[in-house]
Amino acid sequence: MPYVITGGCCADASCIDVCPVDCIHPTPSERGFLDADMLFIDPDSCIECGACRPECPVDAISPDHELSPGLLPYLSLARAHFSGDRTADAAAGPVAADLPSTVRPGLRVAVVGAGAAGGYAARELLKIPGVQIDVYERNLTPHGLVRFGIAPDHPQTKLVEAVFPFTTGNPNLRLHLGVEVGRHITHAELMSFHHAVIYAAGADGENRLQIPGGDLAECAGEFVAWYNGDPRVADRSFDLTHERVIVIGNGNVALDVARILTSDVDRLARTDIADQALAALGRSNVREVVVVGRRGVADAAYSYSEMLALQDRDDIEVVFDASDLARDDEQRTAIDAPSAPLLKEKVALTRRVAGPPANERARRRVVLRYLLSPTRISRLGSEVQMDFAENAMVGSDSGGLRAVATGTHQQLRAGLVLSAIGFRADAADLPVAPSGRSVLHRAGRVLTGVDGEVLPAVYVTGWLKRGPRGVVGSNKACAIETVGSLLEDYQAGTLTRDLRPSTELEALLSERQPDRLDAAGWLRVDALERRNGRSAGRPRRKLTSLAEIVEAAR
Repeated sequence: MPYVITGGCCADASCIDVCPVDCIHPTPSERGFLDADMLFIDPDSCIECGACRPECPVDAISPDHELSPGLLPYLSLARAHFSGDRTADAAAGPVAADLPSTVRPGLRVAVVGAGAAGGYAARELLKIPGVQIDVYERNLTPHGLVRFGIAPDHPQTKLVEAVFPFTTGNPNLRLHLGVEVGRHITHAELMSFHHAVIYAAGADGENRLQIPGGDLAECAGEFVAWYNGDPRVADRSFDLTHERVIVIGNGNVALDVARILTSDVDRLARTDIADQALAALGRSNVREVVVVGRRGVADAAYSYSEMLALQDRDDIEVVFDASDLARDDEQRTAIDAPSAPLLKEKVALTRRVAGPPANERARRRVVLRYLLSPTRISRLGSEVQMDFAENAMVGSDSGGLRAVATGTHQQLRAGLVLSAIGFRADAADLPVAPSGRSVLHRAGRVLTGVDGEVLPAVYVTGWLKRGPRGVVGSNKACAIETVGSLLEDYQAGTLTRDLRPSTELEALLSERQPDRLDAAGWLRVDALERRNGRSAGRPRRKLTSLAEIVEAAR
């Protein structure tokens, strides 16, 4: 009975490290790893030893006989993965560094960001005896997008918090919550207290629709942060008084937003969704969410797991537009190619989930629209109207398919438009690549520009390093490479210099940010949120006021 990896997979590759027969792929040394939504166990090679199961931080591995009916498709997906041409994946990808077990004593490192990227970087650094780490996080709570980005109805994925070392009590790590670099402490000051700085703050900027009236669309990322209880947007309001919402983009964020907007509020009331969002959704008049992508089904950016999460929902009906299906047939050849078994599985799943029969029990529905490009948004009284150009997929000179306008147009009206078309790197003090998606770097060493000169003692990991791609666990291999570069430079003597004493750092932070929290303060906040949650039959009730968080910490 082979073991199977299911949809909660965070892809941090801990399972790969213990597999005695190398049957889990893609590995961090394979090209497909950083873009993988999840990992797969080869059912024909698995020797059923079970070594991988206890290593999974999100409990996403089970023997096939324990899979519920809703999870059985993951066994078929694994078989599909290993049936295709994996030559491209086997090519060289990001090579994980072999970190030294010791370094010269006295190394002090600043990590900017206490999300998954910073958590994995700190975890790797703590494996080296004597390394002193200060983690700076602008929020008063750690864990970044694990807390503020993962949907509340995906609690399994949030279990990955346990691998981050922020609250382990290790004396070599100090956590500074509520401290923003550039506001409470400058980059130059960080450099005066540390031999090196690792920026792990994520790609925080959202792409906006560059069309007439594009400013009438709200950012889906802000909506996600709002329902997840981010204090920075806790006071936001979104117009849920109309029956239809349009979501532009069809990645995982778009499906998360659509699912939350259409979920039965009683189901959400059992999660850690923010109280103000739960109340607003309870009053919502939204009955339909239209998710729009400019290309066809095969190019949809959502993962197999995100679509599968909609399959067994009796409170949501998922439907296609028949005209989109007819136009999408242009892509059949690409989907049926022998090298694309996973793509074929995802497309088949999408058509199955969104196909007949209609779910008569559902009170709300998600409509999946494809091959439409937004061209204009106009205000019409209390609603907005979106104009779309219809697309067709045609062959390109490179041999692939591209979306081309057909000259036909459509219109939709809605009370709210949410734009979910990706993120960009917001790094004011760091050189950003021409694409705007990441910081210029080489193996994690930040570069001064496209000419390739290294910026001494400055490093990057996570989305800032590789762009907004991969899942939570992708940050592990990314951090190992960056930490490896840093340690190599330290051993070579390029980071050696006199530093200001830590007592001066404490005095500076106390003066500029008296409300900052340490690990002990966060543990008190965490305990209170969990207690409040238990009394309401929920995993936690998040505090969304900065004043409440500071008070709870004290």
